Amino acid sequence: MSDTGVGAPTPKALSSQQTKVDRLKQVTGPDSVVLSANEVASLIGSSMDWSVRKSFRLVRVELSEGTLPFTAGSTRELIPRTPWGRSPDS
Repeated sequence: MSDTGVGAPTPKALSSQQTKVDRLKQVTGPDSVVLSANEVASLIGSSMDWSVRKSFRLVRVELSEGTLPFTAGSTRELIPRTPWGRSPDS
């Protein structure tokens, strides 16, 4: 995904957002930074506990004025099966 209004975590975006957040921690650093949609998705994904994050095959954000819609698609293999061998949504 490109750095537009919709983003997903990427290694490049993760590295970039970490650099920006680290700059905020410096005494002489900026008081704010601008993150792309991919960087926001990377920040959210990397902030999740791994036991939760591993259950999502998809993490996506959409940047818009005043809102931050977040989408996370679960991995079907981790959804418990019913006694009849089907996942609850089948």
